[in-house]
Amino acid sequence: MGQTFPDYFFEQVYRLQAWEYRPGTSKRSRLVGHFVNRFIYDVLPEGVHEELRELNPTTPSGYRAYKHFQFLTADSGSPHLDKQISTVITLTWIAKDRSEFEDLFARAFPPVQERLPLVLNAEQSAN
Repeated sequence: MGQTFPDYFFEQVYRLQAWEYRPGTSKRSRLVGHFVNRFIYDVLPEGVHEELRELNPTTPSGYRAYKHFQFLTADSGSPHLDKQISTVITLTWIAKDRSEFEDLFARAFPPVQERLPLVLNAEQSAN
């Protein structure tokens, strides 16, 4: 079984931030966690990230005992997570820096209040 977040995901995050990437280490800055929350978990279906935070609260030291993805189910949560990770990797590959990545991300995932509702014309659907 492969890694949920592949090394090249983190390589791209570090590149966009202009940080030095050290292959082989799993120790990451808290800022990487903020990136993952904002661009991965916050975009999952409504309520998922909030429930993960409840199931996996922070410890007194400020960290979480587990990784959020460990609480996702194989038939529902994991496919959404995998798709989001793949999409973000694609956007990181084509962005030259963090600013461009954020612009691309905002175009791909507009805030919920800005998304247009799906409206079907009942007459056209009946034909």
